[in-house]
Amino acid sequence: MGRARLYFNQPAGLALDTDGSLFVADFRNHVIRHVTMVGAVSTVVGNGEPGFADGSGAVTRFRHPSDIVVDGEDTIVVANRNNHRLRKIEGNQVTTLEGSSEAGTAVGTGAGACFDDPGCVTLDERGRLFVAEMGRSDTLRVVEASLAPPLWMGPVEEAAAVLPDESILSVVAVLQNYSKVVEDGELADVVLVVEGQRFPAHRVVLAAQSEYFLGLFLSGMQEAQRELSGLHEVKLVGVSAAAFSVLLRKLYTAEVQAGEDAGGPDASKGANGGKGGKGGGGVHTGKGEAGARGGMGGKGGEEEEAAR
Repeated sequence: MGRARLYFNQPAGLALDTDGSLFVADFRNHVIRHVTMVGAVSTVVGNGEPGFADGSGAVTRFRHPSDIVVDGEDTIVVANRNNHRLRKIEGNQVTTLEGSSEAGTAVGTGAGACFDDPGCVTLDERGRLFVAEMGRSDTLRVVEASLAPPLWMGPVEEAAAVLPDESILSVVAVLQNYSKVVEDGELADVVLVVEGQRFPAHRVVLAAQSEYFLGLFLSGMQEAQRELSGLHEVKLVGVSAAAFSVLLRKLYTAEVQAGEDAGGPDASKGANGGKGGKGGGGVHTGKGEAGARGGMGGKGGEEEEAAR
């Protein structure tokens, strides 16, 4: 007999592990899938029935997992949207990292923290999680998770090192040049559309600053195809235009202006920092906070659909 065929039903979040294998948050199948380098697909956790249950393998249940990240030690974190929780997977063992059954805005640790439909999650160089909620599109939540930064971010020691004065000045000069580019759309080669507002951008800058955009533009996905006439447009949903404007500037300048809230499906390269031991460290709201670098939930198709 041949191998049983597995089908996806609105895959919403993607992340690579340290071996280059792909993990998929299969939104409407309520499971987490694993895709090897040769294309073999298997179910890691979940049994296809919507619900909530920690545990291992098919005993576990999810309700609309919408995004996923994998840290440098292959620990997986899932934004479990309609369970209002962040779930952690180590091996095939699932636990709740943060959140409870009640939607809300409370900050705290473990079950003391509340989320309102967490839709997107990403990880920064300090091992912190940044969470965008579908019910609060103007806010970015920060989880002090003490995870291992992904290997593509480079050694933690280098990220945490203090740069010499000359190096700092060089970096500042580069960022100042980037800030001029983001305000001038003449050289733009892609337009990101959020709530009807158009944001001209540059593929090379986005790809250099965001793993998500790098994968998008190098893939065979429809969004990555250049148009012969005019700029190619990519529509983003699940984020406000104001919040995306903040994040786009963060991608170009590594700065968030004082008083601005960052929130939405993608976040930029984070601040330099090290990692501590594993374990949850609480949730708070990021304001003027250095952002994360990583993927967006709800990917796939010409319009970036936030999983519903």
